[in-house]
Amino acid sequence: MQTIIIIALVIVILAIWISSVRRKLAVMEETADNNMNQIGVQLSSRFDALLALLELTKGYFEIESAALIEGIKSRRSFINAQSTPDAVLKQESVIS
Repeated sequence: MQTIIIIALVIVILAIWISSVRRKLAVMEETADNNMNQIGVQLSSRFDALLALLELTKGYFEIESAALIEGIKSRRSFINAQSTPDAVLKQESVIS
């Protein structure tokens, strides 16, 4: 009789332990899924920020390249093939 009670008690304790472990594993799986979703959101927002930065850089590049080209054209208009080195230095100092 005592062996049956001991076996039943061991089975009940084992069932409670298995149930507890399964519950903890389910909570851990849910936490892992939630964390992976948060990582996905962070990656998506960083990618969106990088795309916005890229578009901003393209716009800045267009403005700066136009200004640089205009500056080069204005300097070239003052300097021609017949200019002497001294004349070129004087012209560059006037432009600056």
